[in-house]
Amino acid sequence: MRKHLIALMLCLAILLAAFPATALAGGGFTDTADHWAAKYIQDVCSLGLFSGTSDTTFSPNAGMTRGMFVTVLGRLAGVKAAQWKENQPFFTDVRSNAYYAPYISWAVHNGVAKGTGNFTFSPDSPVTREQMSVLVANYSRFLGYSFKPPEQTPYTGDFADEKIIAKWASDAVDLLQITGILSGIANGDGTYRFAPKSGATRAECCVVFSKLHRALVKNDKFLLPSGVKITAAPTSLSRGQSFLLKADIAPEIADNQSMTWVSNNPAVIRVTTDGLATWQSPGTAVLSVVTCNQKKASVTVTAQSAADLAYKGETYSSKCNRIFGRYVDDPRLVYSSSAEAEQNLTTITVNVWDIGSNKQRITRTYNLTIHKNIAATVQQIFAEIYALPSKPPIHSLGGYRWCSKSEHTPGLAIDINWDENYYCDPNGNAITGSFFDPSRSEYSFPVGGEVEKIFEKYGFTRGIYWRSGYKDYMHFSFFGT
Repeated sequence: MRKHLIALMLCLAILLAAFPATALAGGGFTDTADHWAAKYIQDVCSLGLFSGTSDTTFSPNAGMTRGMFVTVLGRLAGVKAAQWKENQPFFTDVRSNAYYAPYISWAVHNGVAKGTGNFTFSPDSPVTREQMSVLVANYSRFLGYSFKPPEQTPYTGDFADEKIIAKWASDAVDLLQITGILSGIANGDGTYRFAPKSGATRAECCVVFSKLHRALVKNDKFLLPSGVKITAAPTSLSRGQSFLLKADIAPEIADNQSMTWVSNNPAVIRVTTDGLATWQSPGTAVLSVVTCNQKKASVTVTAQSAADLAYKGETYSSKCNRIFGRYVDDPRLVYSSSAEAEQNLTTITVNVWDIGSNKQRITRTYNLTIHKNIAATVQQIFAEIYALPSKPPIHSLGGYRWCSKSEHTPGLAIDINWDENYYCDPNGNAITGSFFDPSRSEYSFPVGGEVEKIFEKYGFTRGIYWRSGYKDYMHFSFFGT
């Protein structure tokens, strides 16, 4: 592992447990007297940075979560939680009334922390030692700290497990090691391991913080932004459209250039913290960019009408909004009874081609019962199939039926030519229908053929791509189940 001084400054804080409980003066807890980190625990408790898990216990070997860790970093920085309750980054797993919510907001806006992907922060997951290192390094860098020389010469050799330290954490781990804040875990043979994937305990964090308290030096000339200006934003977004928002911080030489985007109405326009705005449903949303010191600029963007038709690439949440008006975990289980389902159904009439007795194409008309909010899309699908020069024949057609755990139940699946487009197990044994063989019958629609592509164009998936290995060649469903 590279051992180089990084132009980052470091600072860390330790958790106030579950944040109640009174700390005993000097940290005189019943479960820390003989603990290896007793003097560090006493130190941080004397500084008022830690509380016990009860009036008499400290729980030194308990772990800390990401939400707890970020909360303590914020408290160390003197963050006033009330000032960060607005403009919270949109994480689906961070409740607005959670104790850590404003601190997560502060940390993300300041560049100290990032989410864990897919609009989540994982606040209740354990903070690993490598995550802790990155949070600490970011804290020092973005808040303007430097270090005094370490009091003792730190261990600067390679960690025995350096190969499993994530690349995104390697520089931060180097920083902690070089500054003597965290030397690793002794192996008993003169070497050390870092254990990057292990959760950090309260006792370990006490050691880190006690050392940091004496090592950190604040840069009084650290320059904060004086303002922010949006330089690229749409006035509107059409269905399924995304746009990368851009902004500039003034002055250009501000030391902390972090800025975070938020939407006041993510159900209409969802925006990632780095500014990718995506249409979700019709309406308007105010998209704002916020700097580390809460300088702010905003723009109002209209999400245009969804029109009538679904489309390929539509997000799952958008499909939910289109059909149910809200997000649902499983579209097959939304309705609890056939009576409830039938309140949301409609019957449409479609024209299709079939093969007549003289082997010539003839037109047939079918009534198809489906969910009312997908009706216009389904009519368009069959209009395009009917317009194909090849005139693919259809002699059986099915939509809604009340059955167990199927998209037919909410009227979101369509079966076509069931006998010649069979449903089979992974070994090809027929479960429903007789066979699938486009070379044998025109009623068998080829995989990747014209009919399948038209369904895909409007967001439907054929039931041949299930991970289970079962294949349903007749089945086209809106949510792909």
